[in-house]
Amino acid sequence: ATIAGNQPLTYTWDLGDGISPIAGQTINHTYANNGTYTITLSVNSNNGPTATEQRTVTVNNIAPTAMET
Repeated sequence: ATIAGNQPLTYTWDLGDGISPIAGQTINHTYANNGTYTITLSVNSNNGPTATEQRTVTVNNIAPTAMET
């Protein structure tokens, strides 16, 4: 998403797993459970315009298994 507005820009991430939104341009997050989540990023400028973008992510962490060769 592109936003035309005055600095500073603020970034808020809703990661779709029930935790409180996280602020920051760049963040790290670990999902506790497998599933499909909708991530929403909101970017706000100093003079009011807001841009919002959504993406879906699927988390599927499968424990490794030993393979015999």
